[in-house]
Amino acid sequence: LMPYILEEQARIAVLNGSAASGLAGQTAAYLRSLGLNAPEEAVSDGTATLYTMIIDHTGNPYTLGYLVELMKVFDNNVRLVYEPGNPNEIEIILGGDWAASNPMP
Repeated sequence: LMPYILEEQARIAVLNGSAASGLAGQTAAYLRSLGLNAPEEAVSDGTATLYTMIIDHTGNPYTLGYLVELMKVFDNNVRLVYEPGNPNEIEIILGGDWAASNPMP
């Protein structure tokens, strides 16, 4: 990983918005194996989503850019929702696209 990403150490929450059971846990473990700070995994509010979405709450441009490229997230599914007090600096809501095709071993 680029030193800028390691310096940001953005806390990433991975939520499963897909129908694939256990996908958030597998994805969080995968991100940790790449050196990212992804301690949290959870089920989303139950709304299934076709496309993965990434929400940046505290402004982490290097981590955000890396995740967008790694997960092949469409620009219109990348949101900046500024919430400086949010313990999860970046939230990833996994969609059916990630469940169907991803680089995880």
